[in-house]
Amino acid sequence: MAHWSNRSVTVDVSLFDDRNAGSTTVVVDCHTANGYYKNDTRTADNERITGHPSCQGPVGGINKVVIWLVANVDGSYYYVDTLYRD
Repeated sequence: MAHWSNRSVTVDVSLFDDRNAGSTTVVVDCHTANGYYKNDTRTADNERITGHPSCQGPVGGINKVVIWLVANVDGSYYYVDTLYRD
């Protein structure tokens, strides 16, 4: 779930990494009307975590987030979802 405010967004995440070779990272890419702005991440290593990645945007704010999972053992990215501000 995404929580939108005037210029920012916070995303609720729950991430589980089992005993594979390497950790797992969730990446939240934040976008403005002009395109990619920045990202925030959370990483789990043989554990279950919850977190709230967020991005504070410029004037005009964040209007889209793209969520990815990264298998850190080989750097593979897996698309999860795209969320838009109403």
